[in-house]
This record gives sequence, C-alpha cells and structure tokens, in this order.
Amino acid sequence: MYKQFKDKSANMLVVILSIALVFMSVSFVLVPTVLADGSLYVTAVNAENAESNKSSSVAETTLAAPSTPSVVTVGVPANGIYTLGSTLYFTVDFDQNVIVDTTDGTPSLSLMIGTKTVNAQYVSGTGTSTLTFSYTVQGGDSDPNGIAVGSGISLNGGRITDSESNIVPSVTLNNVGSTTGVLVSAVALDTLLTSTPALITNGKNDTFGFSSNNNRTSYECSLDGSLFSSCSNPFTLNGLADGSHTFQVRAVDGPDDKDLTPASYIWTVDTVIPDTTIESGPPAASYGTSATFEFSSTKNNSGFECSLDGAAFGNCAANETFSNLAEGNHTLLVRAVDAAGNVDPTPASYTWNNYEMKLTFLNSTYTVVKGSFVPTVVSITSSDGSHLDVTKDAIFAISDSAIASIDANGLVKGLSVGQTVITATYVGKTAQATINVTNDMLSIAFSKKEYMVTKNSSVPTVLSATYSDGSQLDVTRDAQFTVANPAIATIDANGRVTGLSVGRTAVTATYNTGTASAFLVVTQENESSNPGSGGGNSTPPVTPAPPVTSTVTPVTPVTPPDKDKPTDENLEDVTGVSFSDISGHWAEDSIKKAVSAGIVKGYPDGMFKPDNAVTRAEFVVMLMNALKMQEAGAELNFSDAAEIRAWAQKAVSQALLLGIVNGYEDGTFGPNGSITRAEIAMMIAKILKLPNEGNAITPFTDDKEIPVWAKGAVEALKGKGIIQGTGTNQFNPRAHTTRAEALTVLLNMLDRLN
Repeated sequence: MYKQFKDKSANMLVVILSIALVFMSVSFVLVPTVLADGSLYVTAVNAENAESNKSSSVAETTLAAPSTPSVVTVGVPANGIYTLGSTLYFTVDFDQNVIVDTTDGTPSLSLMIGTKTVNAQYVSGTGTSTLTFSYTVQGGDSDPNGIAVGSGISLNGGRITDSESNIVPSVTLNNVGSTTGVLVSAVALDTLLTSTPALITNGKNDTFGFSSNNNRTSYECSLDGSLFSSCSNPFTLNGLADGSHTFQVRAVDGPDDKDLTPASYIWTVDTVIPDTTIESGPPAASYGTSATFEFSSTKNNSGFECSLDGAAFGNCAANETFSNLAEGNHTLLVRAVDAAGNVDPTPASYTWNNYEMKLTFLNSTYTVVKGSFVPTVVSITSSDGSHLDVTKDAIFAISDSAIASIDANGLVKGLSVGQTVITATYVGKTAQATINVTNDMLSIAFSKKEYMVTKNSSVPTVLSATYSDGSQLDVTRDAQFTVANPAIATIDANGRVTGLSVGRTAVTATYNTGTASAFLVVTQENESSNPGSGGGNSTPPVTPAPPVTSTVTPVTPVTPPDKDKPTDENLEDVTGVSFSDISGHWAEDSIKKAVSAGIVKGYPDGMFKPDNAVTRAEFVVMLMNALKMQEAGAELNFSDAAEIRAWAQKAVSQALLLGIVNGYEDGTFGPNGSITRAEIAMMIAKILKLPNEGNAITPFTDDKEIPVWAKGAVEALKGKGIIQGTGTNQFNPRAHTTRAEALTVLLNMLDRLN
C-alpha cells in the first residue's frame, strides 16, 4: 500500500511539473525516484521549447512523502463494575483526521474479559481524529480483575484512510489507558429461598431466608403484589392476616442489575382453632377387647390426636379402633389438629366400661331323641353378670356329624344314638356343649297289671321302658311313684310296695315323659279265700277292677330335662300363688293374669319357668284355654296323631275343627316341635279373622325371612299391636317362642277380641 502511495505521489508530481512547463512552452523528460526514507527524488532532462530548442542542463528536486495517521492515545471506560447490558466505550485518538469506510467490514478493538476474547465494534468518529468503539456486556461475561485491550485495530474488511485518501494499512494502539479497575460481572442474578414457613401456618409472623449466586448483592422484597423494597436477610413479615399470601424476593447488584425472575412462595395463614366431636363410640357398657370410634372436626382439613387412659396424645384416624383393651373403665380424649397446626385446646372426652366377655351355652349338656330336634342357646356372659343372646350370630360346628347335626340357628337334630360335642364361635370366643342322642321312648309299663300284697308285708314292682328300636330298659330305680291312697299301701323310691290296710288302690309311675299305673291289692295276713258261709259278718273279698296300663306316645323333647315339660301331667293350678322365678321378669304381670284366667299353669315346685320353649301342642292347649272352648273337636287324622298326648288331644282337635291348625304338607302335626313366631302369628290372625295377603310387606328389617304364607298375618298383627319385634326391629319368624312370649300374645289377642 505504501508503494502504491509513492507511485501515486510521483505521478502527481509529473503531472504538476508537466503542466507548469507547458505554460512555459518548455518540455522536459522527468525521471522520478523513490528514496528509502519515503521522499521522492525527481530528475528533469532534455528540456525543449516550442522552437525545438533543447537544454543541455539537468534539473533535479526532492519532494517529501505524506505521513501515515498514527494512534496517539486510547481512552478506556471508567473504573467500575459493568453488569449485563452495560456498554463499554473506548476512544482511539489519531494524530490526524481519519476516514472510516465500513462498506466491506467494520473495524473493531480486541478485548479480553476474563478468559474470553470479545470485540468492541467501531461506532462513530469518521472524518475526525477520534474514533469510538463500544462493547455491550453479555450474559456470562465476568472479569473481577479488570479487562484487557488488544494491541491494535482489526479492520475486518473495512478501511481507514487519511484526509488525502491514503489508506492506513494497519493501526497500532498506543498509550492505552489502564483497565485494571474496569470490572465485568454479567452472570445473571439468581435468588433462592433458603427457609420458608409451612404451606399452611398458624403464625401471624413468618420469616423467610434467601441467598443469591452473587455475594455482592442486596435484596428487595414484595408481599402480595406490593412494590419491591429493600429488605434484610432473613426477613420477617409481621401481623399477617388469615388467608393466602405471596412473598417475592430478588437479588439486586446495582440499580440496573436485578434478578429478573424473583423467587416466589405462596402459603396460607390460618389461626382458626378447630373444635372436636366424638360422633360415635362403644356403648357405656361394652363387651370384648376392642372399641371403635368416629370423630369429626369443625375444619375439614383436620387430623386427630388421641389419648387413651391418660397416655400421651398420638396420631389417630377419624375412624379409630382400639384393641386389646383390659377389663374395666376407659377414658378417651381426642383433639382435632388442623393442617396449620392449630390444636383444639379442649379435647372431646368419652368414658365407657369394658367387661370381660365369655361365650357359653345355656346348658352344658343337651339331650335329644333320635330323629328329633332340640334348640341350643349361646350367650355372651360378662363380668357384670349380664347375658346377651348371640345364637343367631354365632357360628356352629359339630365334632361327629353322624350322631347329630346343627344348623345356623343352633337347632340340633339327633341322627343316631350316641354322644358328640358342638362348638359355637362368636367374635373370637368359643364355647362347647355335649349332645346326647337317645332312642325315642315309646312307653313305660309295670311288669304286672296288679300287685297282691298282704298287710304288713311288701313286694317289689318292676317298671320297664320300651324304645323305638325295640329295646327295653328297667327304669324302676329312676322313676317316681305315687299311691292314690297311701293309707292302704306305700311304695318307696325303689318301687317296693308295703301293705298297710286291707283294700285296693292304684300306684302311678312317672319316668321321663311317660306314666304307667297298676293296682295294688292288700289282703289280710294268711288270707287265701273267702271264709265261706256262716254267721258273722265277714269282709267281702276284693274284686280287682280291670288293670290299667298307660301307653306313652312318642314325644320329641324340646327343652331338657324332660321332667320339666309343662304339660297338664305335672302342672298344678296355682292361681294366686307368687312364683319363685318371675319377680322382675318383663312378663311378670302378664304371667299372673294368664294364670288367673286359666290359660296356663305353674309347676309343682313353685316355679313358672317363663323362658322355657313352648311346643305346638302346648301352645294349642293354651290357645283353647284362652278361648274357653267347650265344643268337641274334629277327628285327628294326622299321620303322627299317635304322638299327640292325651292332655293335648282335645285342644288340637278343637283347633283343627275351627281351622286354626292344619298341619304340615307331609300330613304331620308335629305336636312336640317348638312352635315358631310365624306359626303363632298365623293362628292368632285366623282367630281374629284378619286378612292374610301374600304380597304384604311387613315393617320389620328381616321381612325377607318371613315366610310368604305368614307375611299377611304378621303385617296385620303388627298393625293391631298384638305382636312386636325385637329391639333391632326384627321379627325373627323362625325363632322359638317362650312361655312368657306365648301368653303375652294370647292376652293381646283377648284384648282385641274384647
């Protein structure tokens, strides 16, 4: 470029000289020579004028070459910290005016920021001696020790010339100002929350902690959209109102360098105290080893803490069950704790008594005749002496299913003679009872129709029982004997008769459900015949009446022992007598009223036994007694008519005539089977002539278990108030009926008839 500059200067000189000589009408031959120092040496020879006169002398001269622009000083930014977006300005001062041509590129200054090389671009100054360059701090730029400026200007395709258009081939920077104080920090500020309150808090004063990626920063805070203002770290907000709040904080490093994405936190202040309610718990008197509770709070977001019997409070569920409870009194305290940590200061309290629970059968041994049934009763017995019948809820099992079976309601059926064990299970408790299955006793009979004994002597009697399998058994020592006229003869417990006076009487034996009679004839000592004819008054011979033998029809015992069966054979008219076992019984008044009305009788031992089960035959007798029926009945044509005892035959025949009883589909009457609540309802409804609609719906919760044939009767009787359900509003149609329940229904029936 410099050579071009010299050539151009020489040419310009030749032109100038040529023009001058032309005006002088002289012609020269010029020979320019470029000197080493950049000046131009010119030689003119062979001068010739217009007349072609030539000069023989030579003219010589030396011209100075024009100087190249050079940098005098470089101005740098003022000392300070330059952050993201800040602009660094540099000024390059030349010794003469320069022209910058950016057509093909823009000159720049090389800068070193940390370990990063960047360029400050030319921005202005063409035509002057001062050029300005600038650089805008970019993200990530950082130089805490001071930036550095390069040694020259890079043209990058652009051109710098002097005022004569002489090209400056290169520019070296001289006298560059100090940049050790020009610091750059363009790492984007980032703010972090280091500590916050809980998402839900019960504090009116909450504190935040925060930090930044720049240790030179300060902070500005904002609450719920308010303007940012300077804040310290940590920062406490005081007097917060209940509700949702938003806190924001940003790092600040100078007025123009702030975190553009402040850290933000949303939380809720809740200082409302919850209130606790125990919705449900065990009964005040409970049985078992566990208790279940249900809690609620006035605040939906609450949990619960429980304390049992003074223990420390601990977490518990809204539906909590406490297990392995000891016998005795227990107290539970429960308090609601909401999500903000507010605690109910007055816990709800619940106290109950837990009794030890034992499962037992009503009887330890049950006896049932082969082919017959006997109900069992399982109850919970607690340490307070109370009982709860759980038969319908217990699970039953039998050890030998060949001897007997047991259904879900605890009803045992004898299958074969022998002994087995039944087991009941209820809420983890078990109980056992023995089942004895015996043959059905058909009859008992004395060995003789008549026993002869002389006065003051004795003879034995023999009583035998005949069973359904054809076997016979001497039951003399197990029977009970009575003599019609004890002045004539007596009989001891072993069946031995002693004659006391001449005469004739009868002896009656009772064994289980059977009775038998025989005559006793007492004669004079050594009397073998009539004294014959002659004077005097002699005692006429005793003429025995036809012997009496009582045949016992098959009976299905329902409640052991058999001697307690409430038939007319062992009941007495005890009207006006206070029974020893009805005081405080729920049916005490009804029992006295029924006895007075002649509906039912008590037992010879002064007991009424109100909770004994009632058979079908027994209930029909009570029913006919209540109705005071005198008419003869219909012929008993049931296939098991022989099983209807003599004391019940008239009542059953009367009920059959009235259409009150019909028997079962198989042609049997089932006199010795326990009567069910559904069967009683049917009989009473017939007497009262109440409608029996098959599609009736009863109000009881176990309506589906009531047989269709009895639903109308049950519904009608319930509407009349004659029958009631259990405490759980169940009718229990297949449940057996006790003596107390039966007479209560009969009294209700009579009230309706009257």
